[in-house]
Amino acid sequence: MKSHIWVYLMVILCLGACKSTPAGFIIQGHVEGLDGKEIYLLSDVNDRLVKGKRYDTLGISVVENGLFSFRGSVDSVIVAMIGIEGLRGGFPIFLENREFEAKMDFARMDGAVITGGREQDVYNLFWNIDKKLFIEGERLRSARNIKLQENLFQEAEELTRKIKDLDEEADRQESEVIRQNPNAIASAYRLHSKLIKLSLPQLEEKVALLGQKVKTSKYGREVEDWFHRLKATTPGVQAPNFEAMTPDGNTISLYSIKAKYKIIEFWASWCGPCRAEMPNMVEIYKDFHAKGLEILGVSLDRKLEPWKEAIQKDGQSWLHCSDLKYWQSDIARMYVINTIPQTLVLDENNVIVARGLRGEELRTKLSELLP
Repeated sequence: MKSHIWVYLMVILCLGACKSTPAGFIIQGHVEGLDGKEIYLLSDVNDRLVKGKRYDTLGISVVENGLFSFRGSVDSVIVAMIGIEGLRGGFPIFLENREFEAKMDFARMDGAVITGGREQDVYNLFWNIDKKLFIEGERLRSARNIKLQENLFQEAEELTRKIKDLDEEADRQESEVIRQNPNAIASAYRLHSKLIKLSLPQLEEKVALLGQKVKTSKYGREVEDWFHRLKATTPGVQAPNFEAMTPDGNTISLYSIKAKYKIIEFWASWCGPCRAEMPNMVEIYKDFHAKGLEILGVSLDRKLEPWKEAIQKDGQSWLHCSDLKYWQSDIARMYVINTIPQTLVLDENNVIVARGLRGEELRTKLSELLP
């Protein structure tokens, strides 16, 4: 009798465990007006090409009567996207072996409501901050534009202050979500998605909020790597050395250049804003070279001939180098270059004294350094 009771209890416990821990994930989706269209469940692991970006397709579902669904299983949390062909990107879903509900409206930036799983709950906290910031920010900016058109500059300035306060409050709320969820993949993903926008002090503060466990994840590792590279190329530190090919096939290193001050200028022959900036750089070189300035142009070109032609056509008589790797340039990665043109000003000891200056700002700085 006791043995029968024991077996009965084991069956109940097993059934309970099986129910509480799904064998895989289930996504039940709803979308209007897309019957017959394909919905993609995508993960960014470089297998499938969709509208110019490479993705791995985890699943495809055809909408029927406004409904679509996906089933599968994951070994650990995967950051995936729900998207449709022709839409750039998609809406993030943090896949766990759980049930999800997805109400989609692909025509709107805030048109997705995805629920299910702890990681998705954390991401939704960030998403709600963004939606409030976007809606309220648009209202304030629209009101400010009206005040400016009416020449009510004092009232416009007050609205500018409110926009700044709104941004700061959103930033504070974001930090609080990370603080409350330090080891959530969604927290690391959040920082990863904002790396280009965050200043070094902002990033340093937020990275410190992440737990050690999540720092070993894909997004955590990439956030930390970005942070350390940015920290190593910020004003006040010695710039890392590099060596690359010159237009004539020789090599040059940063540290081999001797000058009172030098500019590292990241550019490319295919970059319109870079080429538009060249007349300013030509004048700067002409005015300050004799006083001790040298310029090293670092090109993000892919081919030698267009690079050499642009140098000659623009009258760039300073030093040049490139690894001809486009945005995959090792030098650009080392210096955390995500937009061009971009400049760094170094002193004679290769200490960075300024970053990101162009035009008159760059000229003013050089006038202070080389009077």
